Amino acid sequence: MPDKSLITDDEPVFLASRYIVGQPGGGPDPDPEPQPSTMLLGSCAGTPTTFATWNAECINDGSKPGAANLGLGVHRTYSSGTIVANFMSTAAAGDVANGVASIWSCKPPLASVNNGSLDGTWTSFFNSIPAGHRAYIAMWHEPWDDAFDWAEYRAAQARVWNLLQASEADTHLVKFGIIATSWDYTQNRGPLFFPAGGQFDFVGADPYDMYRNLQVMPASPRGRNNHRSPSTILGATVAFANSVGKPIVIGEFGMHPDPANPNGPANWEGVPSRPHRMAAFMDYMAASNVVAATYFHSSNGDDGPWWLNCFHNFTTKSDMSTPDPDTMKVWRDYLAVYGKK
Repeated sequence: MPDKSLITDDEPVFLASRYIVGQPGGGPDPDPEPQPSTMLLGSCAGTPTTFATWNAECINDGSKPGAANLGLGVHRTYSSGTIVANFMSTAAAGDVANGVASIWSCKPPLASVNNGSLDGTWTSFFNSIPAGHRAYIAMWHEPWDDAFDWAEYRAAQARVWNLLQASEADTHLVKFGIIATSWDYTQNRGPLFFPAGGQFDFVGADPYDMYRNLQVMPASPRGRNNHRSPSTILGATVAFANSVGKPIVIGEFGMHPDPANPNGPANWEGVPSRPHRMAAFMDYMAASNVVAATYFHSSNGDDGPWWLNCFHNFTTKSDMSTPDPDTMKVWRDYLAVYGKK
């Protein structure tokens, strides 16, 4: 059961969960897997920030009891290209220097994965991940956007997972899985992506809760529409992960208020504002076997920008002139529980 901590009359409720692997039939694992103390919380530190500057803004000065934090605990990066032989040549190399976990993905040709021509490159990549570094690796994230032969896709995923198991990497810390969108799971597309033999370590999802002016633009094809409950957004992902007995990695999540009415109306469950939506979503993740999650602190895509530290003009995405200190306060307080240790 999740543990509750830091509960006061006027603060969000923080939930902590961990995924413990035991032996079949019961009893302790003779080789217990090192666990993050709780869900790891971090960010995709996209334009216009760098990881260092955004991380510095996220660190609380500790002036409020129980709220001090050391910053982000995990960082999301990716490559639109193929796999490379050295983990330390990727954008995730900085995570090692910063002492934070990595979520990283790439997009190699699946035919080259399945014919074995990339086996040596994958093995070298896994072997090059420094000892003691926690990394969640994925291949062809958000496959909704891409046309695949799904049998070929599943076979490639299984092959890379097997290469990881045979590598010199510490598989207690280095994990391989698939990151889809939360909408994929809502549409029951999970079985398309995941090898039936269980050759994956985590179920990945990218869930968003975005303001979208449906009077002037069409509904999002991924269901990223206005202000939904955590269970509506992520419930199908949780159900699928439970069905296959795997923990969840959130590659990206984000939420954005209606800039004309940032603190209301109450669209679901009587929770009107972005700070409360943020708290509810992170509590839901922590109670649902999410082991790592990164907020997309950036501007991207057709659903508008989602910087955490300010509101936005929906039609002028570069306008960052209205600060959002209430959401930043909640974010910093949660990093005190789920950020860097």
